[in-house]
Amino acid sequence: MVDFKNRNRIARTARDEAATTEFLKRQYPNAVQCPNCSAGPVIPENCYDLGAYHGERTRGGHISSACPACRFFNRERGNWVRWNGQMRQ
Repeated sequence: MVDFKNRNRIARTARDEAATTEFLKRQYPNAVQCPNCSAGPVIPENCYDLGAYHGERTRGGHISSACPACRFFNRERGNWVRWNGQMRQ
């Protein structure tokens, strides 16, 4: 019985992850990923100069346009890689 429950949970998790990935691909067709470590998706909506607000202090902390995984930073959006649909953090 435990084995069945584990297999069912694993299958449900895989379906949930696939559905989330498909949703993100449709919702954010311009998402990118880090060219250094492949973390993604990174969603720089309507922002081509990622350095414009990078490091700016806000009431809640600061804005970072760096990769959340490896801290790679490049202010040019074109130097990031188009997201390949793989969820990585």
